[in-house]
Amino acid sequence: MDIDSPQARAVIPIATFVVKHVLTLRTPMGRAQRRQVMGHGAPLVRNKIGDLAPAGITRVGRVVGVQAGLPVAEEAGQLKVSTVMWCTGSDADYSWLNLPAIGSDGRPLHHRGVSDAEPGLYFMGLDFQFSLASATIQGVDRDARYVVRRLRRHSRGAHRTRTQEPEPTLTAH
Repeated sequence: MDIDSPQARAVIPIATFVVKHVLTLRTPMGRAQRRQVMGHGAPLVRNKIGDLAPAGITRVGRVVGVQAGLPVAEEAGQLKVSTVMWCTGSDADYSWLNLPAIGSDGRPLHHRGVSDAEPGLYFMGLDFQFSLASATIQGVDRDARYVVRRLRRHSRGAHRTRTQEPEPTLTAH
């Protein structure tokens, strides 16, 4: 279905409600859906590969370096460009993050984006962070508000700890 079609304009508000409010970690249906979708890339909705070239967009392979301020692609060499859009794809890689906050499956250990394993570490935009909509513009707002509330609590606690006077030590003579 073309996202700009009249049919899509009728269906999208309903689908948005379902992915934001029904398919969440709070509902059995949402938890079952999460198990199904984890590990799969997100579907392309508006970006169709066939639409890129007519729009003047050229896809290149992996960028492996920079020469004279310009990106160098693995297969295409130095790119004479004025704009770079860095796309990481739909499968995140946390292997570089050498912390106990990453599970054996390579995914962050978190509750709604808040790491339990590493205090002060937060994640945003994860697949099904709270709902099926979490990694989309329609769902990231609720996740961001949740993470910011936790971040504020963490910051206030850290601030109090830093600013409190140490308790005097009593010694017997």
